[in-house]
Amino acid sequence: DAFNLYPDEAHFRDRLDKVTRRRDLVAGIKQKIDNLEERGQYAEALSQVDILRAIYPQYPGLDFEVDRISKRREQQSKVDAKARWVNQIDAAVSGGDFTHALTLLKSALVDFPDDAELNAQEKLARDGQDRAAEATRVLESAQELCTQGDLAKGLDSLWEAFKLDSRN
Repeated sequence: DAFNLYPDEAHFRDRLDKVTRRRDLVAGIKQKIDNLEERGQYAEALSQVDILRAIYPQYPGLDFEVDRISKRREQQSKVDAKARWVNQIDAAVSGGDFTHALTLLKSALVDFPDDAELNAQEKLARDGQDRAAEATRVLESAQELCTQGDLAKGLDSLWEAFKLDSRN
């Protein structure tokens, strides 16, 4: 208002320029915070909040911003941790290492109890372990039949064992 009333006064023009630059800087930092948060770069967004706090500590809602971004970072960390567990378990199940998969699942379920996806993976691992055990039992039976000279039944049993666990 003072600049509008006294446009020729250099002091008011300088103050208006300074305030305008500061406003634009604050708006730019806020935009950067929003963009970083949108991309899931929560640590970087929080560091920009710290910069904003240093430049303009009375910015409304700074504490709320910090809490909200921190919670989103924690949620993302949990999602990432679960994804790592799921990938490791999938790799073990795909490789036929059901005992290792169940060990991983036991640890994962401590961090994520009653998780539907992990419970489904546990069922797959247990089923795979049961099939592998049954295949081993059938294989031993086939070996016994072959040793006794009943090659036809022994070969049929070998095929049955193969169908139960083709990786073994």
